[in-house]
Amino acid sequence: MGFPPKDVKITSDVPISLMIEKHVDFITKFGSDKDAYEYQMTEYLRMSGIYWGLTALDLCGKLNNFDKEEILSLIKSSQHPCGGIGASPNHDPHLLYTLSAVQILVT
Repeated sequence: MGFPPKDVKITSDVPISLMIEKHVDFITKFGSDKDAYEYQMTEYLRMSGIYWGLTALDLCGKLNNFDKEEILSLIKSSQHPCGGIGASPNHDPHLLYTLSAVQILVT
């Protein structure tokens, strides 16, 4: 069995530590431009994406870097009379997004 060739050379001047603040800035600013193409095209996974983002912020120790009221409002507006929650407002309820919403609420 051979060894795969190295396709990337890592030089000695690259950072050796995780740049937590850069990651936190990216995550917190990702959904801020609601008119952006990427924001509109990811509507179908909004609830799960928020959960993933909050989990990443929690792992970075920066869970307080989000607008709690905006997220709670999104969850409420995505809930249906049956109790299930959709990916975002006007989406059908689904078990996956209901789970994501519950995970967000307990985070």
